[in-house]
Order: sequence, then C-alpha cells, then structure tokens
Amino acid sequence: MRLEKTGTLLLNAEYIDNYCREQSTLSMEGKMCMLNEILLAKFENEVSGKEVTFPAREKKALKRKYEKYFGDGKWRGSIFDLYLQFLEQQAEKGKAVEVPENSFDVYDLAALAYLYKRIKENDPVREASHVVIDEAQDFGMMAYQVLHYCLRDCTYTIMGDTSQNIHFSYGLNDWEELKKLILTGTYDAFGVLRKSYRNTVEISDFANEILRHGDFAIYPVEPVLRHGTAVRKEAFDDEAALLAAGVQTIKTWQAQGYETIAVVCRDEAEAADTARKLKQYVPVVEEDLETAEFGEGVMVLPVAYTKGLEFDAVLLLDPTEEKYPENDGQVKLLYVAATRALHELAVLYTGELTGILAKEAPKGRHNQEFAMETLTKAKEYEKVSLTQKETREENRAIGIQEMDERNSHGPKRIVIKPEQRPGMALGNTSTTGTAVMAKGSTATRRAAVETGEEIAAKTMQQRAPEGVSSIFAGAAYHGKAGGKAPGSRRSAGTQAGMQYGAGTAGVQSAKRPGGAGMVPGEAEKTERLNTSPYAFGAIPENELLRIKGHSKIKCAVKWAKKGKSAVEIASMYGILRITPITPEVIRISFVKGVTAKVQDTYWKPKADTAFPWSAKESKTAVLVETEKLRVMVEKKDGAVQFLTPDNKPILSEKRDEPRMIDGGMTWTFFGWSGSEKLKAKGILSTEWLDLTAKARYVSFGGKQARMPLLVSNRGYGIAAAASRTALLCNVRTFGTYLHTAGDGQIDYYFILGKDREEIVKQYKEL
Repeated sequence: MRLEKTGTLLLNAEYIDNYCREQSTLSMEGKMCMLNEILLAKFENEVSGKEVTFPAREKKALKRKYEKYFGDGKWRGSIFDLYLQFLEQQAEKGKAVEVPENSFDVYDLAALAYLYKRIKENDPVREASHVVIDEAQDFGMMAYQVLHYCLRDCTYTIMGDTSQNIHFSYGLNDWEELKKLILTGTYDAFGVLRKSYRNTVEISDFANEILRHGDFAIYPVEPVLRHGTAVRKEAFDDEAALLAAGVQTIKTWQAQGYETIAVVCRDEAEAADTARKLKQYVPVVEEDLETAEFGEGVMVLPVAYTKGLEFDAVLLLDPTEEKYPENDGQVKLLYVAATRALHELAVLYTGELTGILAKEAPKGRHNQEFAMETLTKAKEYEKVSLTQKETREENRAIGIQEMDERNSHGPKRIVIKPEQRPGMALGNTSTTGTAVMAKGSTATRRAAVETGEEIAAKTMQQRAPEGVSSIFAGAAYHGKAGGKAPGSRRSAGTQAGMQYGAGTAGVQSAKRPGGAGMVPGEAEKTERLNTSPYAFGAIPENELLRIKGHSKIKCAVKWAKKGKSAVEIASMYGILRITPITPEVIRISFVKGVTAKVQDTYWKPKADTAFPWSAKESKTAVLVETEKLRVMVEKKDGAVQFLTPDNKPILSEKRDEPRMIDGGMTWTFFGWSGSEKLKAKGILSTEWLDLTAKARYVSFGGKQARMPLLVSNRGYGIAAAASRTALLCNVRTFGTYLHTAGDGQIDYYFILGKDREEIVKQYKEL
C-alpha cells in the first residue's frame, strides 16, 4: 500500500506475510492491531517529514483510514461454538468424539484456552511466573502443550510417578516427551527420586515385580532398609470363605495396633457391596464415597480412589484374571494398590488369580527400566575458553575496574607531576604507566637518556593489549611540536586511539584532565569519536522502534544504602544508583544483576565539590533531596520520579516498567505528557531538533564524542551518558523511551533549569 500524494510505499505484501509468520505467538486480533500500529507509525513518520506537507483535514482522514486498515482488531465469533464445530467435524470423519454439553473435562478446557490464545488474546497472561504440578502423570501431553503455549514465560516444578498413571490411555507413561517440551533451558533439570520411605522392602519388591509385567518404561523404587512381614497371597473356595478370611485379617491387624486399613476392590459397585457385608462384623467408615472422610478405621475403596493415599495395612480383595486382565492399564492399577500399604499387604482371592500377580514377569518385553539418576542439568554449562589475547584483555578490564573502585572508596592516588621529574612531558600518567615505572622497569632505568614522551610511549606499549600499542604511542607523541607525529600530517595512532577508546569500557578519555597518555592542553585535539553508524537526527526504521517481547521485569525495591556520594537501591532486576552532582543535576545509573557494579563513564561520575543533600527511606519510598530537586523511588515499582522541593511532579519513569537492559542495549521508559515539547541539542549552538511525537537518533555518529541532550519545555533536560548510539522514541504507538546501544548500563543526568540556556550551561559542566 502506498501513501496518497507522495506514492511512498508504506507496507507491501511480503512484509505483512513475513511479519505474520515471525509473530506466530501473537493472536489473530493481536496481529491485526499490531499491523495497524505499524502502518500508522509509518504514516506518521512520513507525514512529519519536511519534504511534503499535508493539510490538517487530509492528514486526519488518512489517519482514520490507517488506524483500522486491517480491521478494528475484534473477532466477534464464539470460541465455544468454534470448538463444538471442530468436534462435530471430527465426528463426521468417523472419530470417537464426545461432544460436551453441560460439563467439560480438563482437555476441553485446554482446547478452549488454546483457541482463545490463538484468536482473541491481546494482553498475555501474567498472573503466574512459576507453576507447580503434582501427580503430573495424570495429565496427557495435550494439557502440557497448551499450558506451555499459554504461559510461555513461566518456570515449572513438575512432580509425579508415571508408574501410577491409572488413566493409561491419555496420561503420561514416561517422561521423555514432556522433558523435550519443558527442559530446554541451560539450568533446567530432571531427576528421578528413587528412594521410597513408605513401604517395607517386601512390599516394594512385590510392587516392582508387578511393574515388570508392563510393556512401558518403568522407574523402580528403592525402599529404605525397613523389613516387615512377607506379602501374603492366599486362595479360597468361595465368597463366604473369602469374606470370613478378610474379616479375620482385619481384626488381626487391628489387634496389632494398625489404625488405618484399606480394603481395595476393583470398582465402585464391588466396593459398595463389600462394605455392606463387612460392616456386619467390623466397623467400616461411611461407604458413600462422595461423603466419606479419610481417617482412622477401615475404608473400602475402589482401586482408582486409593491413588495418593497410604494406609498401615492393605487388603487387596479378589484380584482375579477376569477383573484384572493382563494389560498395561491393569498393571498400573495393581501397582497403585500394592504401594498404598505401609506395613502389611495381603492378597485374598477366589478362582483364578490375575497373571500379573500369579506369574513371573515375562522376559523380552519392550520396556525400559531407568537406572538411578541424580538431579542433572538439561544442558551442562560449558566454561568458555579464552585465547591468550582475550585473557589479557579480560585481566586488563578487571584491573581497570579495581583501579576505579580504589579511586572511589580508597585514598587518592599519588601521581608524579611533571615538575617533579625533569624532562617529563607527560601529565598525570595512567595507573598502568605509573605502576610500571614504580616497579623499576627497564624503561625507568633508561630515563636519563630518553625523553619523557618516549618513556610514556614505551611503557604504555608494554601494558597495552596486542594491536593497541600504536594507539598509545600515537597519543604520547602527539605532544610534540605542532601536535604531529614525526613525518606524518596527523598521527594514525592518535586516530586509532579515538576509535579504540570509543568502543572499550573503562578506557580513560582525553577529555577529562589526567586521561591516560594525554599531554595537558592537547586533550581537545585527541577527543575520541562516537562510533555509531547513525548521524544526529536520522530517522530510524520502524522495525527497530518496537521493543521485543520479554517477561515481566521486577524493579520493586529490596533494599537501599546511602554512601558518601550516592544512594544505591537494589531490586531483583539490578542496582539503581542516584548520584547528586549539583543541587540542580542528578545522575541516574542502573546495571542489571544484583552483584553488578555501576561503572564510571566518559563523563562526570560524581560531584566535584561538596554541597548539602539528604536521603530518607520510609516503608513505601526512598527519597533523595537537594535544595532544588527531589528524587523519589517508590518501593513497589522502582520507578524514578523527579519533583520540585514543594513536591510538584516534573518527570517520572513509567511505573509499570521503568527500564530494561538486554544484550548491551538499554531502554529507559519515560511518562512524557502529550502536551510536552521535547527538543534535542545539535552540534551547533543554534541547532535544535524537534522530537515531539517523533523518533530520531540523538547521538552524533562519526563526530566527536559528546552527550546527547534532550530539553523539555517543562524546565528540565536529560543528558544521556551514551558513548555510541542513542535513540529517542516519542511515538506512543511504539512507546516513549530513551534507548542506547553498546554501553551496557543505563546512565543519564537529569538537569533542572529555568530555560534552555541554563540547562545547556549545566550540561557543558558534565
């Protein structure tokens, strides 16, 4: 489809087809809504350009058209009617289908949930983050497939015993298919808990032998070493003798002190008949299974009702071949009955005993017996092997981090000043260079015959990673006359140094006095470049503006700690640091992970001079306050709010989701009002880019590194400490956020000012 007047292609058929295929997890309604949003966003980006103008009436009409181009996002059919139609079609094909009328089983509900998810759901279910399932063997794979599809971001704890699956035709008979569905993550694990603390050794051995009659995978239990009476098997001539033996067995167990006794029958009819006969001789708990309560005494139960229960003694009554023919389903029923007994198990019968109990387990059945397994990860973590060069790089980064921590928390470093060493043209040298010299290196011993620039270049070459030595050499020689390396128009090493600095965390910049290898007075000439491929003001592709789906981020405050220069606030998601720089400027930093540390950037990390500020913590919020500004973080959501001293709101991060970090990219979500006017500062003093309801790159790709600055007509600015790509999205279709790529941590300065000039003045001090 093309935009009227300009003929610009907004969306083509291939794009729509690819989008629907890639967003396979979205519902039908969701795809309609999202395609409408994408089309509308492309339209708004196009009509907000400078080349072609649209009259207000024409623009409004086009907007109405594109808002519902793919429909209004509502499917007006009935999920229930659609499901019934599907079942009727299956019945017409000759399949055995039971069409529900007034009641639904778990599989009907699963099918309805799946259809709803595929067709109607727009807001994913977020009520559950972890699901616990017990007796897992009773549910078939359809239920698990639907659950996994509907609760896509959940974690699970699933427990069960497939040997106790009495619904053999549709439950789980082994764990293999479910493991392939659920256990896909690095830290997902599966384990077989084989130790049984319920049965005696004799009862466990009897039950395991029952299992080996089945043609299915088994997980035999290993009982604790507790011996008891052997399992009793006895035949009788008729039902009267069988009943008398049953009564006598029950009374004997009661005399031995057993408080809970179960008489297990094949079905409900047999259980009710047996209960009526037994209660003439021994007290029997209420035989109505709908009202009966489990407790002390004698219970008469059908075998299916005993699953999940345990008794001191169990009488398995009349398990004949007729009642329990030799098949896998009957094997599991008898296994469940046998394993209900803690101490005593008796099998009394008339006629022909079922072969499952009478015969030895057949040989050569195609069942697999799983050996003892420990709890193991689905995918073992593999330690990444580093090359020698990568190891040096890693060690160097660790050293820089440790140096930053010492500078932050420990005493100030002792730095050799130029006037203390005759002939030294180097300013405050880097810690690396100083350390090499202090250790009495070869470079130090030759100090009497070499110039200061040569010493600096060589010592930094020795400490630099491979391929970077020319960078430092170029930076050091840049202090010679005219700022040029010998025989060159401009040192290639200096240019390389700017690029290296832009792409490496922790490398000190020439912009700050005392930067590594920089000659005083030459910093501005060697300021590093911003390596972003996007120029200031470039329009991003709409595909890049949509934030990918993710699980719910939990930023609720767990604890807060005040230090000398900042307040740190921890959540399950990471560490938030609030650093007052001046009474009007606050630095907000965030790193993902509870053990991560906020790193210094290219710009001012903390206040240069002391000034009064305070931090308070209540049951509901953490408050940081200066003379001019208040910063509040409510504990329930962790969003940062900026307020005036008299508590009037200025700006707030979004309460439902304030921030996100993923793969080195960051997003900070702001609640900009619809009437708010935002502008971005260009390179020239007169260059300001209007960002109201627009999305633009605000970093200076290919230019000297400087902070992107946003200014609002509400009297504040935001300076993003981004060394590479920074993008501002103020299009409500995609969200209102500040995005950076490549820095790995969220870092911005909130600047309060009465006008644009005052904000820019404070910005330049950073």
